[in-house]
Parts: sequence; structure tokens; C-alpha cells
Amino acid sequence: MLNLSQSINVFRVGIDAWVKKAQAGINDAIVLAATNLVSNIVKGTPVGDPSTWAKSPPDDYIAGTARGNWIASINGYTASFNELGYTRSEEEVISDAVAMIESSIGQTFYLTNSAPYINRLEYEAWSNQAPAGMVRLNVSQFNTLMDNAVKTLDLN
Repeated sequence: MLNLSQSINVFRVGIDAWVKKAQAGINDAIVLAATNLVSNIVKGTPVGDPSTWAKSPPDDYIAGTARGNWIASINGYTASFNELGYTRSEEEVISDAVAMIESSIGQTFYLTNSAPYINRLEYEAWSNQAPAGMVRLNVSQFNTLMDNAVKTLDLN
């Protein structure tokens, strides 16, 4: 039979194990939800098709530049703009962000885009492909993404 001190120690070990398991599950759900959020934002960023535009594009316009300029960072945003952002595929942008998400639990994650027309795409319905923007639309769905992550990981 265990004495009181031994019983408390067994209880403490059990609670500690439960807390570690719960924390790991929470972290996994955060990573999955954040990954889906980033993926939805990047994939939702329009790639222009000048043949459908009422006005001619600027001479220096390159399709895919906005999508390729999503930059992931930790504990501070990056304001860099790559005029050749189209050279980064959607998959590369998402993969870079996911790697950062996975390595940064507990830190502030930023996803920024410094394309000079990104605010027009987000707020001014500048594209028929994303008239409600990309960020606001997807951020408003974060609770659903988190709920889905919890269900997917069977953390209920």
C-alpha cells in the first residue's frame, strides 16, 4: 500500500504526463491550423491575367509576383519586395512558411507581403479572383480551421 507522499508523487507524475500530452496536441493543432491558414492565403492570392483587364498592365508587370512575395518570419515582419517574386512557386512559399511555423511554437509568426499593390488586392477588390481579399477572408475562418485541426488530430 502507498503512503500519502507516494500517492501524491504518483498523482503528480500522472498529471505531468497528461499535461505534456495535452500541450503536444495543442501545439500540433496550432501548427495544422496555421499551415492551413497560410496555404489558403497564398493560394487565394490572385495571379493576374492581363488579357482579361480593361486597362493595359504596367510595362514591368509580371504575373504571380504578389503570390510569390508572401514572406514568413518570426518575431518581426519583413518589408522586402522581390520584383521577381513569381520565381517562387506557390508550393515553395507555403513550404517556407510551414517550416517556420513548425519551428516557432510560442513565438509570434508573421506572414507579410510587400507587393506595391497588395493593399489594392486585399481591400479594393482589385481582382475578380479575390474580390473580398485573401487575408481578411481567411483570418475570419481561423476558428473553423482550429476546430478542424482539433478534429483531424482527434484531440476532442
